[in-house]
Amino acid sequence: MWKQPPNPLLEAINEFLTEEMQEWEGTATELLKQLPDMQLSANVLSRRLNVVNSQLLNDYGIFYDNKRGHERKIILKRLEPKA
Repeated sequence: MWKQPPNPLLEAINEFLTEEMQEWEGTATELLKQLPDMQLSANVLSRRLNVVNSQLLNDYGIFYDNKRGHERKIILKRLEPKA
């Protein structure tokens, strides 16, 4: 049975959220500073996360939300213990 290869962005977010820091909130630009290997612009990061948010939840147990307002905020929260 074919299995989709790991998504580097989701893998990086999974590594970023640790047992000590299971929740993070900030802008896409701030998140990119935390993921130095990701060579993306902030708007591309937001769009990709919007597309793969269900995979992030199903495969990694990480909830993603994008608060819209004066300054858009990304919210990441680990819902399940890291495997």
